[in-house]
Amino acid sequence: MKALFPENIDGGLDQGISQVPMMVGFGFFRARNLLHFLRSYLAPGCQKATQNQDFYVDIVNTRGLNVVSVYMEENMNAQVLFSAANYLAMFGWLLLIIQYVGKTKLEFLKKPVFGAWIPVVLSVLYAVVMGLTLAGVLPGSEGSFASIDGVRSLFESDFALLAGWVHYLAFDLFVGTIIARSAQEHGLSVFILLPIWFFTFMFGPVGYLLWRIMRPFLIKNGEEMSA
Repeated sequence: MKALFPENIDGGLDQGISQVPMMVGFGFFRARNLLHFLRSYLAPGCQKATQNQDFYVDIVNTRGLNVVSVYMEENMNAQVLFSAANYLAMFGWLLLIIQYVGKTKLEFLKKPVFGAWIPVVLSVLYAVVMGLTLAGVLPGSEGSFASIDGVRSLFESDFALLAGWVHYLAFDLFVGTIIARSAQEHGLSVFILLPIWFFTFMFGPVGYLLWRIMRPFLIKNGEEMSA
């Protein structure tokens, strides 16, 4: 758990949570800097590049403005987002157990749709980080999927590594949700699912493989597998 939640979190969970909507909603740039950018650099036919403190603006304009790249590294902290994503995933797994057991006085926690949105939020975070990295707004690195060395080079960037980690968190939680729904249909005990969920959370495919192996023995009458 120490690897997931380091003690020296820069800015804490609150800062991480506050940065996620900034990133999704407006590309992680502040309104103050954007207004300054619009006032100073959107003149017709301009072709400029400037660096001003914590943001970098690159303008290529032939017939109007074709490409605008805004880079503000100081506003984007990969470590904080990493920690926030971990806490969100842990909350999702805890909520999954609570919903399966059904023992909570908070009625909204019992609604499956509430827990189902957490993998979606993680997926949105992944899509935004990956999209901004590929677009060159976030710092990336050269590499490819053709070789081990190429993949290693891809993850030299903190934000590419963050995207890869969030990818794991989102898919593992999604698989855990699918397992829970299938098990709930057949009334399986939560104590049977806990080790399966543990391996799904920690080792992804191993947990799903364990579920596929154990499922025929846990479900009576040899019913057809649906998950």
